[in-house]
Amino acid sequence: MNSYLSFRRKSMWSVALVVVISACGGGQQADTTNAQTASAADEVPTMRAMAATSSEATTLVGVGSGKCLGIKGNSADDRAAVQIQGCSGASFQAWALQAGSNGSYTLKNAGSGKCLDVPAATKASGVRLVQYACNGAANQQWGLEAKSSNRYAIVSKSSGLALDVEAGSTANGAYVQQWGFANSDNQLWTLGNGGSASTDSCQIGYKDKPTGFAQQGGTVGGGDATPVQVTTAAQLTKLLSDDQPRVLHLMNDLDFRTARRGGVQTCNERVKCDNGSGVKIEEPRVSATCDAHEYASTSYRYETTVKVGSNKTVIGVGPSGKGVTVYGASFRIGSSRQVIFRNLRVTDVNPHLVEAGDGFTLSGAANVWLDHIALDMISDGFVDIAGSQNVTLSWVHFQGKIPYQCGGQHHFVSMVQASTATYSNSWFDHTDGRNPKIGDEGSRVHIYNNYWKDVTQYAITAQHDAEARVESNYFENANKPHWLQKDGNGQAGIAVDGRNVYTGVSSKTNRDVGGSVFAVPYRYTTTTADAAKAAVSQCVGPQSIR
Repeated sequence: MNSYLSFRRKSMWSVALVVVISACGGGQQADTTNAQTASAADEVPTMRAMAATSSEATTLVGVGSGKCLGIKGNSADDRAAVQIQGCSGASFQAWALQAGSNGSYTLKNAGSGKCLDVPAATKASGVRLVQYACNGAANQQWGLEAKSSNRYAIVSKSSGLALDVEAGSTANGAYVQQWGFANSDNQLWTLGNGGSASTDSCQIGYKDKPTGFAQQGGTVGGGDATPVQVTTAAQLTKLLSDDQPRVLHLMNDLDFRTARRGGVQTCNERVKCDNGSGVKIEEPRVSATCDAHEYASTSYRYETTVKVGSNKTVIGVGPSGKGVTVYGASFRIGSSRQVIFRNLRVTDVNPHLVEAGDGFTLSGAANVWLDHIALDMISDGFVDIAGSQNVTLSWVHFQGKIPYQCGGQHHFVSMVQASTATYSNSWFDHTDGRNPKIGDEGSRVHIYNNYWKDVTQYAITAQHDAEARVESNYFENANKPHWLQKDGNGQAGIAVDGRNVYTGVSSKTNRDVGGSVFAVPYRYTTTTADAAKAAVSQCVGPQSIR
């Protein structure tokens, strides 16, 4: 922002057992004339043991298609259709098998909380199956019958018909119906990994709580508001604009880029620089007033500034449950309170210009959590924070490679002024400066379990009366890992815990400590720097969500 120029993560759950069943249909009911009862008796107790608690997540995979049973559009609505989808680890492809007293099971979708249902308890073949609020009725009870090793039929207790992929299709989005069991592959389902447990250590949950300063005062965003599925940029803009509590699930990528708006006044460098790839560039800066080393020119821009009101939770879900990409949006949180953004990538905010839009801008905000965000190809600050309290950035990927800036690495990654903020478990990846830059009295920034790689100008700097506590981080070839930028204006402070690791140039340049530094007012957990690097490298940015 121009006002800051003075500062230029194979399973569904980590704790729950994941089971997979193949997507072909099948069943076990009075009408299963081809049922192999002896084999079922051998196999079903294993299923019963796995379904003993409702927390266990089961992925149903079709033998004929190799695809997972999921909910169309990742919908939480009653009567949303059931279909087969490419297996992605999404929560809407996970099912909890809950054993009943009569030997049957209800299949409860982990993403929606709704149960697999035969509409209106019909007994007709060819009726497409849906999800519906769980009620324990017979049309939500299913029998499991083993047909061979790790192959099952799934049969409705109300109709006696089996789960069946329409017309034996193997296409993404093919609907699932009930049909008389014929022991065909489109009616058989398997337990993935032979029923063994596996974990996705990077998976996140819809109800995760913030760490760091955002714990202070209770950051809840939109709270318990009923989630709204967002599918267009216009819809998101409208729903974010006021202060009404909302939880917004982004179901697909969103594009906020406008047609090019010309006539933008810029100041271009008279002496061209190399962009890191041998290409000479002028690095145009948006301004009507040029310095002596610049000349006036014009360009274009296409971003949209999106106002973010208070009491909002925004979660990137996506069609496969692994987050979304948002193009061309500069999110202006401003002075709003209670704001959460999670599981999305923000990119293409006028990267050809300097000072033409941030990823996120906070000015007087409070209780903000940015989690599992990826940021790249952004004109100005990825995240700029001023006069704000109780802010946490966790699992954020600051991807700095950019062909429009000198050296090919982003200069203005993140600034903190007169704010309290936490940076944890994040990756500053091929950036240049401001990683972050901390200044002004009242700035208290806690930086732990992060990873800097190939940073050209400096990683962390504190100046004026800012205070930074730097713990258990990994600095790999990052110039000036933590730098007390003394300029005669105040007494900045940096404290370390002795567990940071410095390799390459990081071991040879500024590792400054000194001055007065705050005591951390909340609970937190540090790892070794090596463990932080390993986790961050794998798990930053959008992940599968349960």
